Amino acid sequence: MPIENNDTKTQGAASVGSKDGLGCLVHILKENFTSKKPCCVSDEPDAHTVWLKIGNQSFRLDGYFETADEAEWMRTMLAKALMNFNLDVNKFKQPNR
Repeated sequence: MPIENNDTKTQGAASVGSKDGLGCLVHILKENFTSKKPCCVSDEPDAHTVWLKIGNQSFRLDGYFETADEAEWMRTMLAKALMNFNLDVNKFKQPNR
């Protein structure tokens, strides 16, 4: 069953804090397939971007986040989306014939 994205930042961070079950999978996906990087934005000294990393390719999410905490929260949401994507894809796999 897919985990829904949380509306509040604290709920999203709390679910990743637990390292058991699906929380552990989200943590692994977050660490291996997402990153955050500081960026230069006027009037936003702590601005960061969030990236999806797959193999040797990286894709920046549109825009920037005003703080490192906001970027970290988005990494968590991206990891949850990757987990849900994987669970959804597995539902449609054809059995071996």
